[in-house]
Amino acid sequence: MLIDLNCDMGEIPYSWNNGRDKELLKYLTSVNISCGAHAGTPELIKATIDEALKLYLNIGAHPSFPDRKNFGRLAIAMDIGVLRNSLQNQIAWLKNEVEDIGGKLHHIKPHGALYNLAAKNEEISRVICEVLLEEDSKLILFCPPNSVLSKLALDLDIKIWRESFLDRQYHRDGSLVSRKEPNAVFGNIEMALKQFQCLGLQKVLTREGDYIPLISETVCIHGDNVAALDIAKALNFRNN
Repeated sequence: MLIDLNCDMGEIPYSWNNGRDKELLKYLTSVNISCGAHAGTPELIKATIDEALKLYLNIGAHPSFPDRKNFGRLAIAMDIGVLRNSLQNQIAWLKNEVEDIGGKLHHIKPHGALYNLAAKNEEISRVICEVLLEEDSKLILFCPPNSVLSKLALDLDIKIWRESFLDRQYHRDGSLVSRKEPNAVFGNIEMALKQFQCLGLQKVLTREGDYIPLISETVCIHGDNVAALDIAKALNFRNN
């Protein structure tokens, strides 16, 4: 059974300033807030934290490769020590911002290319896990089911919430269809609701046309999806 609806936020000033993101927060149970390396401004991030605390949401750090030009969606060849320092700084900064206004960090969810690379790469996964343990061993790690990252985290006694995606299409091997492909992101409410129903039954319909098992404790809707608010309202997750 799905227990949590999360969204990546604190990234796009326009959608905060026009009220869309603030409204979207009302329909979530968890929020993954940019640490500033791939998107967002300090003012936007702090405002998102403040509103999330008012709504009693689980607040997570959303660190990424330091790449604002590409919104953190391209894997960057970085020295592993440099990457470690970047993640330490990102997570520590967001954690301090949350604690400064009376909150507590709940989880960590890597962003974009970092998330996808950690799903398959043990070296990257180990860095993420070690940084989490150094910061706070009680933090939960949001990660792909059956991934290198999820398996390593469990080996290190890190609590995980396996994550599925409400508005992304899957391949038969459980990987996400590239955003470069047509219909990889669902902007259609009906398609997203059908996917949500499947995820609640611990399965998903793939692009190839068959169902695969997909067990998750949290489901994500992407904040940069133009239909995110309409989909979240249709789900009315917090009131169900």
